[in-house]
Amino acid sequence: MWKKIKVTGIQSSIGSIDTYFVVRDDIPFGTEGHFHVSASLYLLLGSANGAKLSTQKVRASDLVLFFNTLEFPNNPRQAPLDWKLLTDNDLAGYLGYLRAERKNGESTILRAISSLRPFYLFARDTGFVA
Repeated sequence: MWKKIKVTGIQSSIGSIDTYFVVRDDIPFGTEGHFHVSASLYLLLGSANGAKLSTQKVRASDLVLFFNTLEFPNNPRQAPLDWKLLTDNDLAGYLGYLRAERKNGESTILRAISSLRPFYLFARDTGFVA
């Protein structure tokens, strides 16, 4: 499963950066697939650009829930989905899942959208998705 981890004291030309990374807890550190590279880079750059650590924590939580929902579905008949290949219908289905299955209110769903939209824009702009 994916989880968020807090990473502090990353040294850069702008000073020390604290942020969150998205990692797999079932893959050993340092092996391929341990880090969700695009999500972790998105969070790191957001922190470097001045996003508050509390904001990054919420974004990381939203991304972790999103990736876990796609890759580890509760329904055994449902195949895992690749976040890079989602359709508009898939994304609408995820938002419906938040509303119906998780009983999330409108503000929580809007927050999820506000976390996912800029992540996908970042992924597109950096070549992680077409």
